[in-house]
Amino acid sequence: MFTKITAFFMSMIMMLLSIFGISFKHDEGKTMELYRTNYAAKSGNEKTDELKALYKKVAERTPEIKVCDAKKPFADDDRIKAVYFDGEDYNGKPSQIFAYIGFPENADSSAPVPAMVLVHGGAGHAYAEWVQYWVNNGYAAISVDGFAQHPEDGYYTGKNEQWTVNPESHPTINETLSDSDKPFTEQWFYHYVADVILSNNIMRADNRVNKDKIGVTGISWGSMAVSTAMCYDSRFAFAIPVYGSGYLGECTGAISSLIGNSSFADVWDASNLLSEVKMPVLYINSDCDPFFSANCNTASAAYTENGTLIYAQKFLHGQNDGAYEPEILRFANEQTGMGEGNIKITEVSFNGKRAVVSFDVPEDVCNIRAYVYYRDSELDYDGLELKKDWSRKKGIDLGNVANIKVPDGAKYFYISIQGKAGKIFDKDTVQATTGIYSAEMLQKDGVYAKVIDREKLEKNIEKTLKKDIESGKVGGAQLLVNQFGERVYDGVFGMK
Repeated sequence: MFTKITAFFMSMIMMLLSIFGISFKHDEGKTMELYRTNYAAKSGNEKTDELKALYKKVAERTPEIKVCDAKKPFADDDRIKAVYFDGEDYNGKPSQIFAYIGFPENADSSAPVPAMVLVHGGAGHAYAEWVQYWVNNGYAAISVDGFAQHPEDGYYTGKNEQWTVNPESHPTINETLSDSDKPFTEQWFYHYVADVILSNNIMRADNRVNKDKIGVTGISWGSMAVSTAMCYDSRFAFAIPVYGSGYLGECTGAISSLIGNSSFADVWDASNLLSEVKMPVLYINSDCDPFFSANCNTASAAYTENGTLIYAQKFLHGQNDGAYEPEILRFANEQTGMGEGNIKITEVSFNGKRAVVSFDVPEDVCNIRAYVYYRDSELDYDGLELKKDWSRKKGIDLGNVANIKVPDGAKYFYISIQGKAGKIFDKDTVQATTGIYSAEMLQKDGVYAKVIDREKLEKNIEKTLKKDIESGKVGGAQLLVNQFGERVYDGVFGMK
């Protein structure tokens, strides 16, 4: 009986939405069209055309890797090795690139495994334990050092002070990005992205790797490199930029002071080419990240054909936090067929200030909760602190549908569907979120002003309930409908 009643109310919810709701389906790109009202579409230019030609040549060259036993990371794990390979030419000779690379023990040409290219961020380096994490989960992996560094000889401990600039490599990061007016092959960011593409080449050339299942993820500066690399290397099966994205010219966080250099943004910001990216892309960021403000991810996902995003609440900025969020591995597993994926928001519908959200939940996820996170102020920062925290309000979830009222005065908000995934006593919180809506964009689209057509509502309710009672789906029902605090329908049907 409970199942029948639940199914009945689910059908009523969806019927009511069809009567008077405004529906934006993620799968059909309608929600993304709504997000785009706040952000301008961009396209390539002469410089990005030049880069396409350069990176096409990079993609055609597979460098030889040379194992360096003196820099072996783990004494007791022979799966992970330290290697060098030739990067792009710099100062008339190939630059020397350092990386850690690893393969699962069962990886074989007869049973090739998926792979990951791992790109570190600022104040970081290649990470052997990052490679080890993916190898432990059944993936081949390579963590490339994009800052022209290598470690001192001896077993790896992960401390930055053991890393030095390699004079045989390409330029390292220039904190002012003042090299962005030089020829491309003399710019650090050109080589940073080339290192990512060459790492893809290395993985694709190894017969232990399934070349159709190679993904890429990057942290902070690495997420900027990944966001750009996926625009020039369509061979990646999927991409997961963590923190950064495109549309950094819209950023209100600390990165804006660097991206204010327009010659850099005009060439290197991923927004120039995101509309050409076809692979699945998961953008992950904190809702209060001090470097990459959350609005940039919404804009990037809106212009990425298969883009989705997740905002983690008070998510710290750093290698350890950005590398091991559970949704990253789950997204990769779904794309490669290695395991369950993430919660998916499939439809968001608005009626006034009430949102109805439909979503799909993987079999291993339970304890679903729906929330709206909202704020009445801009995404402004005081140094490295968001001036005001997001507030949270719980919604009502029933099956795979949630009903959430957007609080009055909310200037910006996003919706989060959260659950627990994993073993009974070891469960991770995982979530799916919408992008960031603004009250202004909804008002522009007329969502907040939508008023129920009472005559149409009454006719459709009575038609639907009469059919359900006659078929025996329910014996009787009383249905009340309110809008903006006013009763717009009250009806009793059947027998108690």
